[in-house]
Amino acid sequence: MLVRQRDRAPEIVLLKYTVFDGMFETNTLVASLLWGGVGTFFFIYGWRQKSVVPLAGGLVITGLCYFVSSALYMSLASVVILVLMYWLKRQGY
Repeated sequence: MLVRQRDRAPEIVLLKYTVFDGMFETNTLVASLLWGGVGTFFFIYGWRQKSVVPLAGGLVITGLCYFVSSALYMSLASVVILVLMYWLKRQGY
């Protein structure tokens, strides 16, 4: 909050933009819940199967939910990571 001094009384002005602008939107929260669950599933699956590709992919998808504040970009990046994981498994990794 900023306080501006004028002739009369101080006026409280709220800042227009904050760091967490898009963080608490409904779409972002639902996408974070969905992709965080998918990432956690792949992380646990990779841990139990001793497979590096699902373990690393799940960790990246779960971490992605913390750093991307747009539901669209989070979903696109998660789908790209899932396709990359599928392609790596088909290659024999």
